[in-house]
Formats: sequence, structure tokens, C-alpha cells
Amino acid sequence: MNQQLINIFEQQLKLAKTGSAVEQNQLGKLYFKGEGVPIDYKKAFEWYEKAANQDNSDAQCNIALAYATGTLYDIPIDFKKSFKWHNKAAQQGHKGSQYYLGIMYDLGKGVEQNSKKSFEWHHKSAQQGYKDSQCHLGRAYEIGRGTNQDSGKSIKWYTKAALQGDINAQCNLAWLYDTGYGILSQDPIKAFKWYLMAAEQDDPSAQYSLGLMYRKGHGVEKDFEKSLKWFTKAAEQGNKDAQRFIEIFYPSGKQDHKKIIKWLSEQANHQDDNGAMQYTLGKLFMREEFMDIKKAVEWLTKSAEQGYSESQYNLGSIYYLGAGEIVKQNYEIAIKWFTKAAIQNHVQAQYYLGLGYYTGEHTTLDYKKSFEWLTKSAKGGNVKAKEHLNKFFSVNGKEKPN
Repeated sequence: MNQQLINIFEQQLKLAKTGSAVEQNQLGKLYFKGEGVPIDYKKAFEWYEKAANQDNSDAQCNIALAYATGTLYDIPIDFKKSFKWHNKAAQQGHKGSQYYLGIMYDLGKGVEQNSKKSFEWHHKSAQQGYKDSQCHLGRAYEIGRGTNQDSGKSIKWYTKAALQGDINAQCNLAWLYDTGYGILSQDPIKAFKWYLMAAEQDDPSAQYSLGLMYRKGHGVEKDFEKSLKWFTKAAEQGNKDAQRFIEIFYPSGKQDHKKIIKWLSEQANHQDDNGAMQYTLGKLFMREEFMDIKKAVEWLTKSAEQGYSESQYNLGSIYYLGAGEIVKQNYEIAIKWFTKAAIQNHVQAQYYLGLGYYTGEHTTLDYKKSFEWLTKSAKGGNVKAKEHLNKFFSVNGKEKPN
């Protein structure tokens, strides 16, 4: 252990033994962090408690957090005691404890739930510059929780927190400007600004939103390279929307295809919920610049076996049409995958099953099943299914199955 830190600890121990609450609290922090001494949460609690009993607000806040944490300090979790100590510190103007009181009143932890009192404590903390409370105030004014709705004040407090680097405030501001919710008009340029600030702090949802904005040219000039960059960053952090969109936003000839395939393959092999990523790979191998039908079928099959309906439908289509010597036509397998997808309400699969059962081509003739699947597809919004329902079961005089 660093000798300088050991010396600092020993000096702090001497100062704490003089009875100074400030020094006792500081010693508790050294035990908590393990600076100059092995980490010892129990001793940290003991010194925090000595200082807290002398009305040191920092120590009172630390004791309150200890009771909310419990087992780490070898004490039972006790939200009522946590509330008691936060209240003591908050009454002395401790902005951190004022924030936590706001949270406890909001959630009803250690005290009866009270949105108005939650707002009041967050307001006290926010006025002292505490960014978490400023963000909460922004949300409170946005939805009218504990106070009246006021979009102007919502923007004001979100902005204060966002300028201090609060990611939630930055994302919320960006969303408000992007959608125009509660604001006179949309402002995609401001939305881009705030998404960028959050994205640069590695927030995956903001990174995904930036990818969309660069892709669409919304609030910023279109830039496929930058769109890919932000989608990739979000996808690498597990953002499923980015993972599903990523193959769509790789323009031909503009990217390192080998790098794309390598990264996607790693994700598809190692993620637990990887049906969507396997589907993405399968679809990529069906594109001209990546064309490899054998690999496409391999990845789509892995995804389909996990129950991913888009993969089941695409597999059905491949086996129905065939692909030369690589994938021979197999109507039985095609119907199997179309059925699995249709059961999961995939409207295109339902439509093709309906057609197949009506004509009896490559499967059994079954008007009842045809009617059922076309009806499901039509209810799902498939216009062609609706047209064929009217044509097959009205114009041609076929009786509608009971």
C-alpha cells in the first residue's frame, strides 16, 4: 500500500480522536474507500455515526446512505432510519440529503409517499445546483408530478442539469426538442446538440438517436459514415434497436465489409438474446455485396430456431423459391417455417399460407385453413390478403368455412 496514503490515514486517525466531527467523517471516508488502510465498512459506519451525532450534515447523509444499503455495512436495511438521518442533514441545507428526501417521498421509502413534498425537497436541492434534483424538477414540470405542468420551467431545469453533464437531462431535452412535446415547435438542431452531448458520454440510447439523425439528415447534414459510427457504438453496448438497424445502414462500397461481418458474428455468437443479431447476419448475406446464400440460411436457421418470426418467414421464402444447387426447393420445409412465423402473427407468412391452402399447390387443399390465415393477415393490415379474401370466398362462389 502507498506509504503516503498510510501516513495520511494515521494523521487523520489522530485528528478524529480529538473529537472533531469533520475529521471523524473524513476518517470514515478513508475506511470506506480503503485509502491508507484496508476497506472496512463497519469502521466507516462507526466514525460516520460519531460525527453524525455531533450534527455534521455530511456524516448524517453518509449514515442515511448506509441504512439504505444495509448489508454492505453489516447492518439491516432500515429506510425509516435512512429517512430520519437524511431529514436531519436536509434541514441543515445539505443538498445531497435534500435530493434523497425527494426520492424517498416520491417512492414512499421510509415515509408515506407524497409527490408534493418530493417536489419541494428537489426544488431546495436544485436551487443549490444539485444536478440530479434539477433533472427531477425538469421531469416534474414536464408531467405535472407534485406541481403544475409547465413546459417552460421543465426546459429551464433540464437545461441547468444538462449543462452540468447530467445524461438523463440531456436525453430528455433532446427528446422534447426532437418531438416538440410541450414546446411551441420542434427544434431538431437543438435535439441533435443534446443527443450529441449524451452520446459522447457513452449513453447508448443517445448514440442510437444520433445514428438515426445522421441517417435521415434530421437536425444535421446526412452522413452515412457518422450514422454507422453511432449505430455501432450503441450496438456494442447492447442497444437492440441499433443492432437490428445496423445492417440497413451499411451502404454498398462504403464500409469495411469484413470488419462488419466479423463484429456482427461475434455479437451473434456471444449474446444471450441473439435471435435478432443472427437474423441481421442472415439478411446481410442475402445482399449483393455480401452474397452467400449458404451462410444466410445458416444464420437465419439459428435465429428461426430461437423463435424469431422474421427469420422463420425468410427461411420459408428461401426454401419455397430455392437457390440452385445451394438450397433446393423444399415446399414441406417452406410450409413449416411459414407456419411457425404465421402463428406469431407474421402477416406475410399468414398471407402465403392462406394462398397455399386455397390452391392446394405444394400443400393440402384446405379452404377452411385458407380462410383462417387470410383473415388473420387481413386483420394485421395486409391489403392483398383482404383482396384475396373477397375474391376467393365471394366472387368465385366458394362457401366461407364455418
